[in-house]
Amino acid sequence: MKYLIKYIVLFFPLIVFSQDFNNFKGNKIKADASFQFTTAYYYDYQINSSNITDSIYIKVNYEKTPEGLLTQSFSNLFVLNQDSIINQLVVYSKIIISYNQKEWCFIKFKTKEKELLSKNQVFILSKSDSLWNKKDSINEIINSVKTILSLKNNAFLQFEVAEDNPSYPEINKLKPLVKDADGVLNIFKLADVIEKNKSILGKYLDE
Repeated sequence: MKYLIKYIVLFFPLIVFSQDFNNFKGNKIKADASFQFTTAYYYDYQINSSNITDSIYIKVNYEKTPEGLLTQSFSNLFVLNQDSIINQLVVYSKIIISYNQKEWCFIKFKTKEKELLSKNQVFILSKSDSLWNKKDSINEIINSVKTILSLKNNAFLQFEVAEDNPSYPEINKLKPLVKDADGVLNIFKLADVIEKNKSILGKYLDE
């Protein structure tokens, strides 16, 4: 897994992220809220992984990483694995944010049992004393990140870039609603637009 798309906070309370990916500096992303962000990362497993199989788990990983803890939480999924039936955990993307002196991780994934994929799910962790722990608590920022993760990875990119893509007319129409006056993407506005336009954006959302 080679690269991370890294968003670094420039100042507070106007919290601004800049993107650095393969020496390419993209558009800034802003999150105006009462949370003091220090870092934020977006990671697309299937694009950034060195091998597509890096995004698929067929057995428990006992490392104390976010991905390892995810597989440990679904250990029963792998118990039934046989030569003819291989259940899987498929990971799609990950967002890591730090705010209020605490680090959070959100992994979008699906389970695959007998060739049937589940609906989109989000695994939430927080870091304490350098150790990741599974969390089930909900608050404004968690809800917003989970909503954003409901977007397919390529759809998130279309909201983020300045240029319109004719293959995404629905997103092109809604894109101005998620940008601030300076043209910077605001993740809280994006979450709100997704919630209010699920019928329009249906084909860009993971189930």
